[in-house]
Amino acid sequence: MEIAVVDGHRGLGNGLYLPAGPLRERANRLRTVDAVLVNGGTWYYEGVLRASTVPQGVYQLAGAEERSLQDFRGEHVHAVAGIGNPQRFFNLLTKAGVIVTPHSLPDHAPLRPAHLKFRDNSPVLITEKDAVKCESFAADNVWCVAVAMEFENDHGDRLMQRVMEIL
Repeated sequence: MEIAVVDGHRGLGNGLYLPAGPLRERANRLRTVDAVLVNGGTWYYEGVLRASTVPQGVYQLAGAEERSLQDFRGEHVHAVAGIGNPQRFFNLLTKAGVIVTPHSLPDHAPLRPAHLKFRDNSPVLITEKDAVKCESFAADNVWCVAVAMEFENDHGDRLMQRVMEIL
């Protein structure tokens, strides 16, 4: 089963391929996949399934401590993201009341210890995608923000129905 995921805020962007634009494949490829999942925003394509990322918790990379994102409310953090749309991660943190100093990296960038070290000892929040790249060298102040996809209306059920049809 093939599922195309489109950032609902950027849509197909400028229509160009990476690195000049957001596309990994041609736009008409959407007609050949089994489902188009739009993550947030309002971008529209016929028959799309809609979902948004919702924070589930925050866990310490170098330790076993777990917290909620609300625990960081009003606190200054460094947010590091090497994902397709880092601003989306920064916005998620800001919406939760976290005071963010953003540090964007290119999508799929390899993380090095220097990317997570800053002059102050403020917490460093990263994405799950980036966490797997730095588990071996993360300091105690590095935290991963875990998220889940929350489907709109019956869209999760519709996706599961398509999966079952294909199976």
